[in-house]
Amino acid sequence: MALFGCYARRMSDEVVVTGSSTGSLSVGMAAALARLTWAPVRLCPLSDLPDANWVPTVLVIEDVERAGGPLHSIRHAGRCVAVGPSGALPVLLPLAERGAFVLNAAAPFAELVGLVDEKLRQVRSGRAPDPRSAEQLRRRVDEAAALRRLTSLEALVLEDLMDGASTVEIAERTSRSVHTVRSHIKAVLSKLGVSSQVAAVGMAERSGAFTALDTARATFGVTRHFDPMRRTSGTYHQIW
Repeated sequence: MALFGCYARRMSDEVVVTGSSTGSLSVGMAAALARLTWAPVRLCPLSDLPDANWVPTVLVIEDVERAGGPLHSIRHAGRCVAVGPSGALPVLLPLAERGAFVLNAAAPFAELVGLVDEKLRQVRSGRAPDPRSAEQLRRRVDEAAALRRLTSLEALVLEDLMDGASTVEIAERTSRSVHTVRSHIKAVLSKLGVSSQVAAVGMAERSGAFTALDTARATFGVTRHFDPMRRTSGTYHQIW
């Protein structure tokens, strides 16, 4: 009986990580989970995911164009934690609608690992995502599309706003007049369909549009303050 119990415990800790064996995020995620309490951690291509994916699975989307087909064939999305960039939102949304947890690959790696670990534990215990998650992702899809309509100059101005720069500071950084910068800001707000710079910055942060910033939202719409040294220190709150 003790031997059976040990076997069952190990089986319950098994995780499959899908992705390329040369993909930095999938390989890094598999190694990080193995250093936690998950064992064994199997790394396999997305195309080789077993039909009945009963084992908790981390779907790492690094090649958006090639991921669509295999993702549509997943039978038990509720056993999955999907990780992808904002550009993958159109293929991640159907997974969220079928019960998968979806996380933003643009989040700082330590925070992302902590969230994946947390969501895997929820999968193992049978807890479903917040039913509002899919609706949040639908909004993120629309916001990501709006952000892609920005010109390169408008995107740079938005990045400066995310950095906390004032109009005068942006003008100095870009060697443009204050009037020109204000025109760019006005165009950004118009294209994003928002009325304030704060709302524009919030939209960009939620989508993880500019991955160089640590403020990228790891859950495409929920802010999490995560201390990797204390798993229980995280708190959530909705934004916008």
